[in-house]
Amino acid sequence: RQYVFNLFSHNSDIYADNGYNEEEWKMVQETKKIFGEPDINVTATCIRVPVLRAHCESINVTLKNELDEGEARKILANAKGV
Repeated sequence: RQYVFNLFSHNSDIYADNGYNEEEWKMVQETKKIFGEPDINVTATCIRVPVLRAHCESINVTLKNELDEGEARKILANAKGV
């Protein structure tokens, strides 16, 4: 049976009240904790991608004010740990 290059959900429980798997729910809760913002809106999708060598995270952000790509790249380039 081939696993490589197929996508599948984490092998964890699915929470009936919100539909998240365990990894997704942890991401929602940890983001709120790290930012110290219990009211921040977070939506997470966590899937396993069995490839030979990789790790990836995709983040989409909705901002109150417009921010062009160049300014966003400049901010991220100067951000510690990014």
